[in-house]
Amino acid sequence: MLAYRIRACHLSTFVVCLYGGHLIDHSPEQATASMQRDIVEGRPSELESQLGVVVRLAQLAGVEVPLHTFLYASLLPQERMARGEIELPT
Repeated sequence: MLAYRIRACHLSTFVVCLYGGHLIDHSPEQATASMQRDIVEGRPSELESQLGVVVRLAQLAGVEVPLHTFLYASLLPQERMARGEIELPT
């Protein structure tokens, strides 16, 4: 079952890369992703469903994803603040 999930993950990543590359190539330079806008404006974002899940699935599969892990760890405090889970120290 795990091998199936890993293969499905590779296939979905391939499809996303193909579609994402086309989308990026045909978007205006000033375009931003909704998650980027949410993070910049201090609103809750899709961080968990877009980066958190990659990090967790990679851990389960024993695969290292250092860039995803770094980005997730870097953005998680701001996400938690936006969700009211933590506050900045005063």
